[in-house]
Amino acid sequence: MLLDLHTIAAPLLNENLCKFYAEAQPKNLSNRSKTMPQEHAAEYHKNSMKNVRAAINRHLKDIGREIDIVKDIEFKSSNTMLSSKLKFNLKQGLSRATQHHPTISNEDLLKINTYLSNDNPVALRFRIWYFLAIHFVSRGCEFHHQLSIRSLKFEKDENGIEYVTISHETHQKNHQGGLEETNEEANDKRMYATGTPSCPVQSLKLFLSKTDPNALSLFNECNKGALHDENPMNHDIWYSNKPVKPKKFT
Repeated sequence: MLLDLHTIAAPLLNENLCKFYAEAQPKNLSNRSKTMPQEHAAEYHKNSMKNVRAAINRHLKDIGREIDIVKDIEFKSSNTMLSSKLKFNLKQGLSRATQHHPTISNEDLLKINTYLSNDNPVALRFRIWYFLAIHFVSRGCEFHHQLSIRSLKFEKDENGIEYVTISHETHQKNHQGGLEETNEEANDKRMYATGTPSCPVQSLKLFLSKTDPNALSLFNECNKGALHDENPMNHDIWYSNKPVKPKKFT
């Protein structure tokens, strides 16, 4: 049965969602069974179901419907059905574990550190992007272009070891502020000095010393003179006061 989401009433949509959440199953079982046990192949992953619900909700907003199938009380029974379905799958052993990206090995981390050197403008800028991503970012590409020179705060802990923190919150995919915000961004993340040639704090200090004093943004365009010189160390300034455009960070 086809539903017209432009006109369907909330109670009827709720009824149909109840049925959909309870009965939704993949069609290409033969292909899915090649990569997972058959009992898992017959059920959508829990994140897939949540994503489908979010996609429907987003589409309703896009077409101008003032309803929210995730939060509105009219959809309590359908959300209860979805929750019950996911709990049932878990109890019956039908729920697949979420597959995360593998942890970067120490060997690969050393290769990355060797490649991202301190001795040229491009590599150093990537190096700082990488260090900040490893230490402060939970997800997404929205973080770096929000940073200014003043975003970095150099401190020392109770043992006198230097570290860097970010002095303000940043807008990210799961942290957008507003009254409805429920998740607090961790403010205790630190990037520690290591006292080794690969020390991230020393690299950051070098990066800042090579940035135009008039720059406001943390990440700026490379100085053309330093960029094309075989010996960039001949130049005091590697980065101009012109910010890198947000799209470049991806």
